Amino acid sequence: MSEPIDSESVYVMNSLAKFINEALNGVSPQFKKFGFTLLVFKFGDNVKVNYISSAKRKAMIDTLKSVIARLEAEDSRNSRVM
Repeated sequence: MSEPIDSESVYVMNSLAKFINEALNGVSPQFKKFGFTLLVFKFGDNVKVNYISSAKRKAMIDTLKSVIARLEAEDSRNSRVM
């Protein structure tokens, strides 16, 4: 099991999530048009990834799998840095 996220990171990620959600969907939308997942990690050998999402966990995981499959397919066609 990984160690819990520190309180400063929780605050920053929650603040970013609120900003992103309002930018995509407005301050108080009745129906959200866009979902998001924010992945945050420090560079280094022991990479620990934290995430926050506006979607339910299953929808977020399914979306990430789709993105990974697309990126791997693109990578096999041509190597490029994004």
